[in-house]
Amino acid sequence: KRLTLGEATVDSAIGRVGVNGTVDLGAKTLDIGFSVDAGDLNALSGLAGAELGGALAMGGRVTGPFSAPSVATTLDGRGLRYAQYSVASLNGRASFAAVPEGYGPFDVDLTAAGIGTGDPALDAALADGVSVAAKGGFDLANQRLRLDSMTAQARFASVSASGLVDLKTRALDVNFALDASDLSPLSAVVGKPLGGALRATGSARGAFTAPVVNMTAQGGGLYYDSYSLGGLSLDLKMPGDAPGYLPFALNGTLSQPRLNNPQIEAMIGETVTLRAAGVFDPTRRLLRLTDSRVATTGARVNAFGDVDLTNSLLDIRYFLDANDLSIAQGLAGKTLAGAARVEGRVAGALADPSTSGRLSGQNLVYDTYRVTTLDAT
Repeated sequence: KRLTLGEATVDSAIGRVGVNGTVDLGAKTLDIGFSVDAGDLNALSGLAGAELGGALAMGGRVTGPFSAPSVATTLDGRGLRYAQYSVASLNGRASFAAVPEGYGPFDVDLTAAGIGTGDPALDAALADGVSVAAKGGFDLANQRLRLDSMTAQARFASVSASGLVDLKTRALDVNFALDASDLSPLSAVVGKPLGGALRATGSARGAFTAPVVNMTAQGGGLYYDSYSLGGLSLDLKMPGDAPGYLPFALNGTLSQPRLNNPQIEAMIGETVTLRAAGVFDPTRRLLRLTDSRVATTGARVNAFGDVDLTNSLLDIRYFLDANDLSIAQGLAGKTLAGAARVEGRVAGALADPSTSGRLSGQNLVYDTYRVTTLDAT
């Protein structure tokens, strides 16, 4: 038995819906073309629980067995609005094939322009629109998303990803790449001049709340307000899924730091290297630094200890070694020489910690004063 629809339309306050095609009742298959011309979405506001607006036109086909049909559609939206959010135009295509079990393939390619988020600064950053293209599969029964490829593109950056996302267990295993070629459109968002380029590639796996992340990042010409970096290189490694905690090691190099103070810049030098190693316990929200170091041209700081994010507490011991104080002579405005070491501890509340320490020095010179040995607490 086969049902053939030449053309059927339904008109309502929202707009018009049209269908045509065939339905094979014996084979339990269908091949239906459809069109939707919703000229006033505001009529659906009560159903949505928020104010809707704009117009949406869709057209496409539904084919295949009743139990697992395939849908392909194009869409064209104008003046779309949901509560305080709005999109001046939304167009593209989407297709999805249902399957009895496993991953049903999908293919989406959408472009939105004139995006309104309620934040004028963010709206300006998105002024040229956003496009999203994704292919993969979705396992409806097990709530699993497989991304074969996904790319989101805005004026200042593009993001790509592939991998698996398990919505039921809230876990993921994805590879990603970020290419922010020009950060300046985000200046209004952060409220300060911002610019430069930043690129990152890596992977994330594990729970949504505390994934294992391995990532490398490079930046150039970066600036924020009056501060800048000629170059940035970071390498984050998290080697495995140790029960109860996540080990990590971060290594980085900052080149040509500019702090709007030539004396401090001369003291720091053209290159700063950093290392931070330790473990993070996501359950207790406890960060333990086991080997952390920041090194400049004339000084080095090592630190280790705990930061309790749950209770906003810290207990950090540090060692500062300055082997040649003459590099700070411009900052001091007087003759300065010798070597100094500070051993200290910072502990207590994050907002108001207490400090204690010990200062030692050798062959110290300040202006016309000289001290062969200094030891003070």
